[in-house]
Amino acid sequence: MTISIHMQSAFQDYDFFKKNMDEILEQQSGITKCLYGRSTPEKFANKYFENTQVICENPHLSNFKTQNLYKSVENSDLTIFFYRSDRKVGSDLTKKTISRAKNLEKQFIVIEYEKD
Repeated sequence: MTISIHMQSAFQDYDFFKKNMDEILEQQSGITKCLYGRSTPEKFANKYFENTQVICENPHLSNFKTQNLYKSVENSDLTIFFYRSDRKVGSDLTKKTISRAKNLEKQFIVIEYEKD
């Protein structure tokens, strides 16, 4: 199973990320690959899946940021979004990526992270 992780740049809480990932992975099994497209998801995914068999990578599926995020949704079995609609930075891009997952009828989870 391939997952992709997306988050707004304002999200920086690794403990919250880990807690939610632990809960998700209790219900999902067989994850072999984790895709991400930005620096915070890269840092969090690599730390979370360290010392496991899960391969974490930014596949660079497109030269365009938005298309790269869309394609990572297309190429994953489950997409996990850490999102707050009231945060301006990254809100529109993340909202569009969530819409893409809905339109493709992909399995996805939206986790609303806490205010600072």
